[in-house]
Amino acid sequence: MRDNANKPSQGFTLVEIMIAMLIGLFAVLAMMQVFSVAEGYRRTTTAGVEANENGLAALHAIERDVMQAGYGIVGPGALGCTVNATNDGGANNFTFNLVPVVIKKDDPVAGTDSITVLYSTADTASGVPRTITAAHAPAAANFQLSNTIGFEQNDFIIAFQPGKPCTLMQTTNNPTLPASNTLVHNSGLSPYNVPGNANFPQNPPYATAGYDNGSLIFNLGQLVNVRYQAANDELSEVEIARTNGTTVNSLAAGIVAIRAQYGIDTTLPNPAVAATTMVSNGDGMVDAWVDARTSANPLI
Repeated sequence: MRDNANKPSQGFTLVEIMIAMLIGLFAVLAMMQVFSVAEGYRRTTTAGVEANENGLAALHAIERDVMQAGYGIVGPGALGCTVNATNDGGANNFTFNLVPVVIKKDDPVAGTDSITVLYSTADTASGVPRTITAAHAPAAANFQLSNTIGFEQNDFIIAFQPGKPCTLMQTTNNPTLPASNTLVHNSGLSPYNVPGNANFPQNPPYATAGYDNGSLIFNLGQLVNVRYQAANDELSEVEIARTNGTTVNSLAAGIVAIRAQYGIDTTLPNPAVAATTMVSNGDGMVDAWVDARTSANPLI
């Protein structure tokens, strides 16, 4: 009889183990490839969703301000005025334009547009601007106005007279109504007012020589003047009038460029007037879209 209980176990040979390991490696490799492809699809889908969300956030931020652009700037002839400004007590003066929306191509880098928006936040901004009732000398600290209803301390104001640069200042008093129609812009109480109340040097481009009786004051409240731009794969908001572009706020990532167009009202009911892309008939309907990247466009 054979004693099977004492028979040694044969097990696996080295070749069998190597073949099993090779099969296992192929199986792992196949699973990793499937996982890699699935992960790629997931990342692509997630990136697409994030890009859409970032794009919507960017559009919402721009749309919100563009819809309010120009609010509070209702004086005849004031649009386009060059505004003298300072945000450091006159140490570094700068200028900006009194324009609701400006689109500039290749800004701040080639291949993308920037959109600059300006509007008032004052509750009374929709009303007419106030009239200066007494000549304002260059070094004066007080404006005498037709009325100061709606003005508050720290409001931003712009003085306008045809043929002169405009001037950005900040009020430093709460007018007492109805007894007082005096609006104060003391230089010692605001960095937006030039020391000595000499609004700006009396030489170009800052020459104002004061403002005459009949000039206008716009109440811009806390004034929004920002530039939206795309750079380094993100959308940024740059504050212009209040910080001269030194304050930059990041709004959304994954934004590589902005493309903007002007909607122009070009329909001309009067055939005697030559049609151009910049002539409006005032019906408020967009007749043509003008690409801001067209070099012939005078708005850029």
